[in-house]
Amino acid sequence: MFRYLSALISQSFLDIGSVSRILDGIMKLCLQFCWSIEKQENNPNASELEHIAEEFNKKSNSLYTILRSSRLAGSQRAPFLRRFLLRLNFNSFFEVTARGVLNVVRPSPTIPVLSHQ
Repeated sequence: MFRYLSALISQSFLDIGSVSRILDGIMKLCLQFCWSIEKQENNPNASELEHIAEEFNKKSNSLYTILRSSRLAGSQRAPFLRRFLLRLNFNSFFEVTARGVLNVVRPSPTIPVLSHQ
């Protein structure tokens, strides 16, 4: 069991402090987003949601940048890295977002207004 968990942590790059901290921050933002929506079902606070979206984009860009670094790509874990990036970027979100950051032209994310009928 211990070897399985060690391999899982290593292949998920959670043993790299910066990756672990960023993923933890992203998960906290997801919880914050859910709590914000639940708390204000009828009238969501748009500025709070926009702040969460901004922080999510910053953290996800940082994560993708770290994982795409040449230091990791050239390591013994490169096969695991390719698989991890493929799973993480399955819908091209990270790649498109990172490309927008690199081009310094990225539209602000729009947050849909929820209405109950």
